[in-house]
Amino acid sequence: MVPRPCVVFGAGVIGLSTALELKRRDASARVVILVKYFPGDRSIKYCSPWAGANWLSTATDNGRKEEWDAET
Repeated sequence: MVPRPCVVFGAGVIGLSTALELKRRDASARVVILVKYFPGDRSIKYCSPWAGANWLSTATDNGRKEEWDAET
């Protein structure tokens, strides 16, 4: 079976996470990321080269939440 191509728009936290998840689910999938700039590129037009995501865990004595934290 020929894998379907997948297109992801953007290389921010959500775009790159989505692309990685698509490849994780199907390693043979052709994932294309469409962007003008990738994180780390230096350009005045790049939205925010210092943007990022922060996570504060709420997992306390809860096996399922602790597993999610460990995976992500």
